[in-house]
Amino acid sequence: MDSSQRQLRSARVPLGATRSSRVEVALYLKDQAPFNFPHSSTVSLYMPTVLRVRGNRFFFFSNEGHEPPHIHVATAENYAKFWLNPVALDWSVGYNVSELTQLRELVTEHREFLKEKWHEYFGG
Repeated sequence: MDSSQRQLRSARVPLGATRSSRVEVALYLKDQAPFNFPHSSTVSLYMPTVLRVRGNRFFFFSNEGHEPPHIHVATAENYAKFWLNPVALDWSVGYNVSELTQLRELVTEHREFLKEKWHEYFGG
């Protein structure tokens, strides 16, 4: 694995981001990277926040309506993506096993609300 593949792929997410916020998402090379934006290294996106619980921000990217329902979670510099049908971890960066277990429990607890917000935003 070369050094570019070892770089962490990250998103700079302001804590106060709302549906109307525009943010720059910095993309870096990584093997099996969680974000896939062809032909660009930086993309502007809306990132609607749908829930905040115990310092965790639950959101989705405005261009992901073509994917099955899922939710992204950010806590400080840690990020994860969970599928909602069924609840399952897709990827994570920075969380330990205990934190991921707690996040999975939160996603499961709020699953119906998160799905409702997904369908409300993306339709269908």
